Amino acid sequence: MFREHARFSTTAIRAALMPVMVEFFDRLRERLKENGFAGALMILKSSGGVAGVDLAKDHPEELLESGPAGGVAYAAYLSRLTDYPNFIHTDMGGTSFDASIVEDGKGLITRDYELEWEIPVIVPMLDIHSIGAGGGSIGWVDEGGSLRVGPRSAGSEPGPACYGSGGTEATITDANLLLGRLEPSLGGKLEMDRNAAETAINALAQKIGLDPLETAEGMIRISCENMAQAVKMVLVARGRDPRDFVLASFGGAGAMHTAFVAEAMNIPKMIVPAYAGVASAFGATAMDLRQDVEAFMYASLAHVDLDEINGTFDRLEKRAMDLLAQDGVAAADVTISRSAQMRYVGQTYEVESPMPEGRFTADTLPKLAANFDEQHRLEHGVSSSDFEPAIVSLSVTATGATVKPPLFEEAE
Repeated sequence: MFREHARFSTTAIRAALMPVMVEFFDRLRERLKENGFAGALMILKSSGGVAGVDLAKDHPEELLESGPAGGVAYAAYLSRLTDYPNFIHTDMGGTSFDASIVEDGKGLITRDYELEWEIPVIVPMLDIHSIGAGGGSIGWVDEGGSLRVGPRSAGSEPGPACYGSGGTEATITDANLLLGRLEPSLGGKLEMDRNAAETAINALAQKIGLDPLETAEGMIRISCENMAQAVKMVLVARGRDPRDFVLASFGGAGAMHTAFVAEAMNIPKMIVPAYAGVASAFGATAMDLRQDVEAFMYASLAHVDLDEINGTFDRLEKRAMDLLAQDGVAAADVTISRSAQMRYVGQTYEVESPMPEGRFTADTLPKLAANFDEQHRLEHGVSSSDFEPAIVSLSVTATGATVKPPLFEEAE
């Protein structure tokens, strides 16, 4: 048995969420029907795809990070429409900052995700790193007298002091307004109160012996440094070089800050695409139907049973295609990809390695071993043919293409 605790916690999360999500989706579907909606209701998944609501109800654990996944899907879609195959996706909103990698037009997947309190979940998820850095992040002074920003946030209620909704603590939005980086009206219905922002930041400035403008500038610099460290965490964990990527800036607060992040990380180019403030929502419209299925099967490559591997993949592919069929995808329209979670014998962590196409034969073994060695070297900086590779589990991803929105139609 492998990873019993992670599998148990995943099952427990599914059991806890299922009755809540079933009730919610049933109510949502009924309300949409009452308002004349006659289309198919699709739900975002953490893996970067969508599924019909009935399938989503059966596996609520696959929806845990579905919101941020929409932004990654937008970045992946954008990379396929441009000459930039590799993006660092960043999304800065009101409370958090998300960072992830899009490589060759695809978001990178992890099966080693942890919720708060180090609760493991072993379902395919886009590898997104989140920190408490957003427009509502609050500036404060620690016991040593140093200025800090976040992770505590003013949220939408009461919000930044300048919103005039009862907030009194200095936030990143207040700092931007005080420095003149934000217009008070923003062309919308909310008129931001610069005096309230100055009052909040002045109270913070007095604690550290700086003037309000210096304090506001310091808050922004600290927040940007925190975001740069989050981007660094994503890149280092995957063994990637930031100079090989373009930074895509999403989120309502992203474009005002991520140029500093790109500069700090030596990322040579940054883009702010259309609809950046609603990236996750727009990305949801660009997602394909997707089903991921997996089977645990431990075997070293030196003692692998070829028939068992082929039989397992046959069963997984049939299962994935049957699930897509429930959402109306014909077998001829399904795209299948296969992979194996692998490790060197004796290791306690796995690396996902793509499987060569076709039936698994003795000739496939060297190719699989080479794929694994290369992936291990890429992510961990080292690989060795002296150690014996082993398969821990087999995975199949089945996708059904959807009609994508015409992103650049207006520009044309």
